[in-house]
Amino acid sequence: MTIEHALEIPAPLREVWALTVDLESWVAANPNVTRATLLGDPPLAVGSRVRIEQRGMRPKVWTVLEHRAPTRFVWATRLLWFTMTARHDLAAAGPGTRNTLSVRFDGPGAGILARLARRPVEAALRSENEGIRRAATSHAEPGSATPPG
Repeated sequence: MTIEHALEIPAPLREVWALTVDLESWVAANPNVTRATLLGDPPLAVGSRVRIEQRGMRPKVWTVLEHRAPTRFVWATRLLWFTMTARHDLAAAGPGTRNTLSVRFDGPGAGILARLARRPVEAALRSENEGIRRAATSHAEPGSATPPG
């Protein structure tokens, strides 16, 4: 089962992508995450492992499965006997970017877990997307999809 949230962000695709894959910017923009630590050498790439600490949850190590700049970033983690796979799909949308975040649950009983977790996961995806939007547009002039200068 997959849970998804999409948002139009009035910022260029490459700027939204940079926020998506830069761990420091991503944590600053994401109110649910308190720390993200790259376990290994930069840059973030397929096979990279990142330890994510989120409010109210145990830390999890996510492994990057796909890193296709500037449109797709996919990583996964294990939770008991389940696998959670999170996707960040970006697409140009006029002068801005459509940012689609999703989490898929796989494994025995994953449908039950996804149904139980639906509301908090939806809220977390929405919050993350809104944080990225705020970060991407915080220095842009009103009505502008590109940063000044």
